[in-house]
Amino acid sequence: MLMVQLAFGWRVTRDLSEQWPVVPERPTDNAVNLVAFGDPAFLHRVFARQIQDFGDTGGRSTRMADYDMKAVVRWLDVLDQLDSLSQYQIAMAMSYFSFTPQTDDLRRLIDYTSRAVLAAPKNRIQWLREAIVIADRRIRDPKLAMALADQLAASDEPGLNILAYQLSPLLRARNGDLTGALAAMQHALSKVRSDTPQNEIDFMMQFIADTEKKLAEEAAAAQSGVAP
Repeated sequence: MLMVQLAFGWRVTRDLSEQWPVVPERPTDNAVNLVAFGDPAFLHRVFARQIQDFGDTGGRSTRMADYDMKAVVRWLDVLDQLDSLSQYQIAMAMSYFSFTPQTDDLRRLIDYTSRAVLAAPKNRIQWLREAIVIADRRIRDPKLAMALADQLAASDEPGLNILAYQLSPLLRARNGDLTGALAAMQHALSKVRSDTPQNEIDFMMQFIADTEKKLAEEAAAAQSGVAP
């Protein structure tokens, strides 16, 4: 009888498609506050685990390309509502959901990361570097990469690696904005600390000297009407 029941059940259900949503709708802000029962940190952990399991619709895996990334970002915002200092949700955005091959979805994740970093720069500023890499190498959007690099360089968080300030001038120089690159590298040089390696200081000073020379050559060529 058991074998008959299993065989019958398999025959009836084998062609049924799973109706579970890949990414369910996020709860309202009021619902989140009610469900937290005064312990938002606990609910943050519960929701974080659930978000990790999105796409497991009854034992079936889902391609990252098939995720509704707008809905994912709304869930990440819920986690920020519960714990605005946690890095966990940004790590998921930049190290997990960023495996999506969809350019528009990558832009949504970058936009979320940029907003989330502004909410708690001390804990999260390093994630802008991940966003810059994605914008520059995967989306190939130099304007977006430079905007993120400028946001990173504008941070005054103590202990920030000097590379954080060098990314903006390097990207600007590569994309032909020598004036912006010069100003950005001068700003980077102003952030030198006692523990900054001398080779990094030498590199920045040489960059400034070389950029000033190129700008002078361009100005002279413009006056003479000859291309540099």
